[in-house]
Amino acid sequence: MIGVLNMGAAADKTAERIVPMDLMILFKSVILGIVEGVTEFLPISSTGHMIIVGRFINFEGGFARLFEIVIQLGAILAIMVLFRRKIAESFRSMTPGGEGFRLWSGLALAFVPSGIMGLLLHKKIEEYMMTPAVVACALVAGGLWMIFAERKYRSNSVIGDIDSVGYR
Repeated sequence: MIGVLNMGAAADKTAERIVPMDLMILFKSVILGIVEGVTEFLPISSTGHMIIVGRFINFEGGFARLFEIVIQLGAILAIMVLFRRKIAESFRSMTPGGEGFRLWSGLALAFVPSGIMGLLLHKKIEEYMMTPAVVACALVAGGLWMIFAERKYRSNSVIGDIDSVGYR
């Protein structure tokens, strides 16, 4: 065990106390941080890789789930910082027919059905689809699908940038 200085004890705000921290949890957190950092910006599932690696290194339980949420929130915030100008610009063009309207209505159109299904089927999804074997199979199937789609449709592509992508 190593100690971590905590500057905010509940009983006395000025008191310092040492909170024990397991060195192995720190090591596993670093491993998953590297996995998230490497996979987040690649066209592969960072969540899927974290599920597999987390199970492989026995990083499971309440703290592990909280860690996965927080580390992915960090990745989302990094994306928001990276694209802050584009996001701000999209809010300025929210009139029907504007780029912002197209973007946010498309996101809503994509999110609402999957969000509803996730809420309705959460327990079954967790039980059957979040196991490392299922996730690994999904990663392989998704990878094969991307290779197929890339080979079949790349030469026919007329999309110059992300703003050219439509609903279909």
